[in-house]
Amino acid sequence: MSVDSNKTSDSPRRANPVSRGAWARVRDAALLDRSVYDEVARDRRATTQAACVVILASLAVASSDYPLGWIEMAKAAAAGILQWWVWAAIAHVVGGRILGGNADWGALIRVLGFARGPGIFAVLAPLVGGIHLAAQAWVLVAGTAALRATMGFGTGRALVTALAGMVPYWSVQLFYLH
Repeated sequence: MSVDSNKTSDSPRRANPVSRGAWARVRDAALLDRSVYDEVARDRRATTQAACVVILASLAVASSDYPLGWIEMAKAAAAGILQWWVWAAIAHVVGGRILGGNADWGALIRVLGFARGPGIFAVLAPLVGGIHLAAQAWVLVAGTAALRATMGFGTGRALVTALAGMVPYWSVQLFYLH
């Protein structure tokens, strides 16, 4: 037997990160796994997956707050896309230009899309009190982890960048959807 055939990895999901599926990426991003943020930052094909995560999270928020209907769902999805892009744009300016981070637009869109994954738990709001707020806090933490991994700087600057982008995100959610 050759030496190569006896190689083992730390875990099956890390053995070949390119083969990690979309749901595994969402899970690992929610668990703040830096490797998934590094992976999606480099994988241009992950932009569509990130958009799907954003839309699902937006629909989860809408389904917990509003009577279900096509118009409300379409508004929630559109608002989610708008919030995502605004968050990435602010992160690009604040983190990239002001604080000296080094991520490009595409990488920011992808990692911040996956950081929105915990927002999917908002669908449980009718059953679990406070889950919506907890999910939003989790999105902030995941966004901070995503920016830290992608922008190449420490937690403090990543948190400032995430908060700068989340204020408009929360404003849109508060005023546009309510």
